[in-house]
Amino acid sequence: MNNGSAVLERVRNLPSEATPLLSSFPERSDLPDWFVEQQRAAWLEFESLSSPSRKDQAWRFSNVNALDLSEFKISAPLSDDDHRNVIKYSRGLEEVAARMIFANDQMIERDVRSEQLNSRGVIFLPLEQAL
Repeated sequence: MNNGSAVLERVRNLPSEATPLLSSFPERSDLPDWFVEQQRAAWLEFESLSSPSRKDQAWRFSNVNALDLSEFKISAPLSDDDHRNVIKYSRGLEEVAARMIFANDQMIERDVRSEQLNSRGVIFLPLEQAL
């Protein structure tokens, strides 16, 4: 059985109002060709792998076929209040070179604090923006 079975079939067959997470290779024209080719090769390799089963040591107590992903939906954009609260309560190390805060699969804040990194030409962006 490959990844196109059981769980993934349920994800692929979600109602049209839901956006499937793993339906097919996402075609993008705004990314460099070399990157799209690497993504396509990785997707093909992923699809060739078998689904985890209880015979796999790491999955011995799990039954992925029992997962019900029918309720899965991509999150809506954050409200202004949620946006402010995520930033307010995002605490980490006191001293950092840079940080990104993500919520609902969106980058809501990017802060580069190191002039040394800036002066060396280090870019600090999500991969799709950096490309």
